Amino acid sequence: MSGAPTPRITVVVPVYNEEGCVEALVKETTAALDRLAKPYEIVCVDDGSTDASQAILVALKGAHPSLRVVALGAHAGKSAAWLAGVRAARADVVAFFDADLQNDPSDIGRLWDVLVDGDGVDCVNGLRVRRQDSWLRRVSSRLGNGVRRVLTGSPIRDSASGMKVCRADAVRHIVPFEGMHRFLPTLVSVAGGRVVEVEIGHRPRRNGVSKYGLERTALGLADTLGVRWLQRRRVREDAHEL
Repeated sequence: MSGAPTPRITVVVPVYNEEGCVEALVKETTAALDRLAKPYEIVCVDDGSTDASQAILVALKGAHPSLRVVALGAHAGKSAAWLAGVRAARADVVAFFDADLQNDPSDIGRLWDVLVDGDGVDCVNGLRVRRQDSWLRRVSSRLGNGVRRVLTGSPIRDSASGMKVCRADAVRHIVPFEGMHRFLPTLVSVAGGRVVEVEIGHRPRRNGVSKYGLERTALGLADTLGVRWLQRRRVREDAHEL
């Protein structure tokens, strides 16, 4: 990386047992970011994979100098992987999406445009349309998003979407907790940031099975109540020197 320009955007991708996807993931993401024509880096965070995901990613670094691989010591979940990626990021803008390629990397450019062209926009959330998931996963997601909207008062329709593009400063100061990835737009709003939502595509999973989501549904209500508490108890500062 010596002599390389400072990246304008860091793409953070949590990876957990995705050996069938990671090579295509890196190639598609690189192609999408090349079209964006801004200096970039891709930070893949291996979340304690037990398959060959980490080895494949490390091998890909030779052909993709923009690729960085961060490894968690053990499987810790998507929130921990996101947090590790944000801490490693060198850019002022951080994008997130999932390794299974159900998110289309080419959508990053559209979310980037909304962020940099918007008036004080701090986070752009991807709203998945025409979901290519099982009926159970779609129903679970719709229910979870509905509960989050009602209890937090957030207008965001798809807060658990894996694709977001945010200003790094807007996400680095969020108090981390397990499950925070489902609430990132709301947490940015709680901190005083402006969040908008943009429709994105959604593709069928190519390989493997979902690693994050349904098994944690039971924890979602407790997390939502915690975020609601944070909203109500936030210290609001409105002072200026005279």
